[in-house]
Amino acid sequence: MIYNPLSKDYKSIIGAVPSNTNIKFRVKINFDSVIFAVQKDGEELCYYPMKKNNDFFEIELDFSSGLYFYYFICDNKFISLGGDYVGELSDSVNPFQLSVYDIDYTVPKFLSGGIIYQIFHDRFYYSND
Repeated sequence: MIYNPLSKDYKSIIGAVPSNTNIKFRVKINFDSVIFAVQKDGEELCYYPMKKNNDFFEIELDFSSGLYFYYFICDNKFISLGGDYVGELSDSVNPFQLSVYDIDYTVPKFLSGGIIYQIFHDRFYYSND
């Protein structure tokens, strides 16, 4: 396994992340260096060198709220989203997604304990008659 965002061995927080919380990313690969590439939606791509720690390359960062896309760079290859949602080494980038929510967000009281239905009207029978 190179990288699995659904395992705490590779990503310290699974799923959506509260803002300003440290997240550790770990990649297990036999290269000399690994770069963590991350882009907040609508902003510029940023690059961070990862540190070697035994069999892993590691980095610990925190993020402000928003939607992020990330992948790893090893020489001229990329570790990005592959089959079964795990990292695969490839020549092209298919980034992982990271959702970061505002740590102060609370659910409005009127929604507490309620049920919400979302109806997609275009999913019902359509007829031109």
